[in-house]
Amino acid sequence: MISKNMDLRHVVTGVKLSRIERMEAQLRHMVASNHAQHKQRKAENARRGITPRVAIGSAHVPAAVAKAFAYIKVA
Repeated sequence: MISKNMDLRHVVTGVKLSRIERMEAQLRHMVASNHAQHKQRKAENARRGITPRVAIGSAHVPAAVAKAFAYIKVA
């Protein structure tokens, strides 16, 4: 039986996936993993009572500040 998040590299079907199909499957898996991790961490923070100081997207950010942070890798 195939589980929902099974790595397709370990499924024996007798059919070879193309390089693009493998890349798409890997990307979908990474997105699902990141989404699950984000959801878990958000729940942990809520349980601990940790909230953002400012609701994300609710405050104005000056152009000079936004420009400085536009290309910083965040994760």
